[in-house]
Amino acid sequence: MKTKRDTYFFEIKLPCCEFCRIQCLKNLTEICSFDSFNIINEEECIMASIVFTLLSFIVALIISTVIIYVIAKLLGETEGITTAFFAALIGTVVYTIIYYVLPNNLLIAAIIAGIVWLLALQKLYTVGWLKSLLIAVVVWIVTTIVGWFLPTLTGPM
Repeated sequence: MKTKRDTYFFEIKLPCCEFCRIQCLKNLTEICSFDSFNIINEEECIMASIVFTLLSFIVALIISTVIIYVIAKLLGETEGITTAFFAALIGTVVYTIIYYVLPNNLLIAAIIAGIVWLLALQKLYTVGWLKSLLIAVVVWIVTTIVGWFLPTLTGPM
């Protein structure tokens, strides 16, 4: 018989910062906890973790898109929100893949992913290295501040 203290714990490999990983695992632990009113099985807990991850990704993508769009506009770029969306999507995918490939070398992974994202910003916004670096740095600063209130997952979010 399950007791209130029984909990399923699944290690989910999320290529994200330590703060976000802790938040995610905390939320999953709450979702997958057993009590006398809410007993769920292993499959339901896995499904809840997948749904939570997808919802977190979508929210993070929306937040990142808005931040990139506003910063690009403030820096004089004329491209629309679609370009910002693709910049956020490319950044997230690039960071996720590189962090997955290099899980033990986070600094190297961040440098490689950052360079690839700078290339993506250059092509999407047709700007040079310095302007893409400026956009990226301002995006990282703003998303760090926003992340204190609304934690995001991976990438330049």
